[in-house]
Parts: sequence; structure tokens; C-alpha cells
Amino acid sequence: MSFLHHWSIDSVSHIVVSKTSELKTLLKHLEDSPWVALDTEFISERKYQPQLCLIQIAAEGFLAIIDPLGMDSVDAFWEFLAFHHHETIVHAYRSEIDFCYRYTGTVPRNVFDVQIAAGFVGLDYPCSFGGILEKMLHVDLPKGETRTIWSRRPLSERQVEYALNDVRYLSSLAQKLQKKLQAAGRVGWYQDEIHSCLTHLTEEWQGKKWLSLPGISNLTPREAAVARELWYWRDHRAACSDVPAAYILRDDLIIELAKRKTASPDRIGAVRGMQRSDINRWMPDISAAIAHGLDLPETELPEIQEKIKLSQYNPMIQLIHSGLSILCRDRQIAPGVVATPQDIRDLMTCQLAGSTNGDTPPRLLTGWRSEVVGDFLENFLEGKIAIRFDKTNPKTPLQFVDYHF
Repeated sequence: MSFLHHWSIDSVSHIVVSKTSELKTLLKHLEDSPWVALDTEFISERKYQPQLCLIQIAAEGFLAIIDPLGMDSVDAFWEFLAFHHHETIVHAYRSEIDFCYRYTGTVPRNVFDVQIAAGFVGLDYPCSFGGILEKMLHVDLPKGETRTIWSRRPLSERQVEYALNDVRYLSSLAQKLQKKLQAAGRVGWYQDEIHSCLTHLTEEWQGKKWLSLPGISNLTPREAAVARELWYWRDHRAACSDVPAAYILRDDLIIELAKRKTASPDRIGAVRGMQRSDINRWMPDISAAIAHGLDLPETELPEIQEKIKLSQYNPMIQLIHSGLSILCRDRQIAPGVVATPQDIRDLMTCQLAGSTNGDTPPRLLTGWRSEVVGDFLENFLEGKIAIRFDKTNPKTPLQFVDYHF
């Protein structure tokens, strides 16, 4: 690849791609590799969407850095990633898959996430890349560039080395984790989980993002309609200004304005937090969005599923979490992979109301999770588990044992 600019760090050559023509040639070489290890550097502060500043890749035979700031477009790279038949290796998939979906509208065909895989073979989840690397390959990476401003050019050799280290070892790490998954008989579990994660991301991108507003489930349908209109106005305004949505209007203010159900500029301006000069400039738009939500016919109001208040069950939720953590440690799987706090709340909601989301059962009672913790949860909720304190075991003094009547 003599057409590309080569650097050398510690006798390891890599390629820097900063032109669209160079990228096309690089992609032709990537076609021969059965795997592509990927990481990105970006800036998300003060931006509507993260600004992609660097793409680091490793493939069979070489390392490369793609500099999107000096190129007209990097669409071809993301299209290759999404549609070519290779394995894409990442750590903590969210950012890289977000970029891929933004540019192509889809996700890569075959993703191996070392963070998720590590959780299935007994490491913590989520675990930092450096933590997994140290435990699995006994490699200790320098951390001197963690606060680099990646949009500045030129990059120093130290910055480039730091960036390349995020992909340099990914293939070796993936191979070792894949062997451990096979030895533990958990390849199918991992495959089900990564498929579920990517499906959930796709649904999130395509879904009603305004439903994620904190407190939305506590609103009436009319109030929710107002919140929805304000969310869409805010999202459009933030995109036009290229700033985070919260810079335009905070989530809590959207919920408060929805509850007040008034389009009067004077009453809107009286809400604490609405006294900024830029908000005054947007007051006609805010008022119009609220008025539109208030004027919608009943048939066009959103359906909001009321959530059962679980505050009185917090001790029970904490006990379930403790029991799951002990059980997962015994079975050499990270508790964070098996259950999130929301998973446990969904389980409790199911027990109290008979469902969580239509006829969809809680995640903890389906698939591989049911194999890991299903029996424990069933026995716990039926009162067949006893709790005792073992003072001879200071690391895990809380014990959950079968209760025999």
C-alpha cells in the first residue's frame, strides 16, 4: 500500500488515510480480511450528534487510521462495515454501531463485542477495555491521552499510538474469549445476547424517542401529547443549532410544562428555569407546540402505559438483586450481563400486574437468562428461598438457601 502515508511507532507500521481515494483503495484490501477490529474517537460535548474525529481499524496484516476530518465523506467505510461478510470486533459496541447506523441505516452483520463476551466468562460487566486486556492478555496500556481533544490537528505520535492501542489487541482478545465461551458452552448465550442488543438499538433508533423522557409514564394522555410536541420541537431546534437537546430545553421542564397544560407565554415564562434570554426568543414556538398538543382530538392522543409504583417494594428488589449477584458469581457470569435494575423492576411489575408490556414476559424469565436464574427467581418469589447471615464468610455473608417446610 505504498500510496498511503506510513508512520512507525515501536517498529509497528500503520497506515493513515486522509483522502477519499485512499479510503477506496484501503477498503479493497480490507475485503481480504475475515475480521475488522474497530474503534472510534469522537467529541459529543456541545454537539447534537457526536462529531466523528478518528476511526481506528485493525485487520489481518495491518493497522490503519482513517481521518474523517480531512475527507469529503467516510460513507464508503460504514457501508463496507455494514454489508461486507466479515466479523466486526469492538469493545462496548454502542458508539461504533451508532455511527454505522447513522451513515447506513443498518448494523454490521456479524459483531463480536469483547465486553459482552467477557461478562459471559466470569469477568465484570461492564468492564473497561484496559481491564479486560490486563486480565485476559496481561497487557497494561498507557492512559496518558484519555482527555485528548481529538478534533485538533495534527495528531502527535503519542496520540496516534494511544488510538491504535484500542484496536491493536482486539483480535487476539476476541480469539481468547471465543475459546472460553466454547469451553463454557455459552457461545449460544452470547450470540442470543448480541443479537438482542443490536435489535434493541435498531428499535430505539426507529422508535418513539420521546417516550424515554423521565416521568413520561406519570402523565395523562393529554399531558403526554404536549410533552411529545415539545420534544419534537426541541429535537428539531437542537439539530438546526447543532447542540445537545438539553441545551435547548431540559427534560424536566418539558414534563413540567406538559403538566401545566397552558400555552400562555406569561404562564410558561413563570416556570422556574424558563427565564433564559434564548428561551424568550423561542417562546412563540414553545407556545405553539403546547397549543398543538392541547388541541389534538382524543383519538390522536398517545397511549401511555401506567407503571406500577414500586417504591414500597424496594427492599424486595434489593434482595433479588443480592441473590442474583451471588448466584451469578457462583456460576462465573457477570451479574451486570444477566440483570439490570430495570430487569428486576420489570419482573416485579409482572408479578404484581400480570404483565410488563402487553404479553411480553420479563427478560429474566426468558431465553438463556431463564436457564441461569429462572429457578432461583421462581423459588424466591414463591417463598421457597431462605436468607441467612454467615459470619464465617466475610466476603459474601448474605446467603440464599432452599427453604424446606
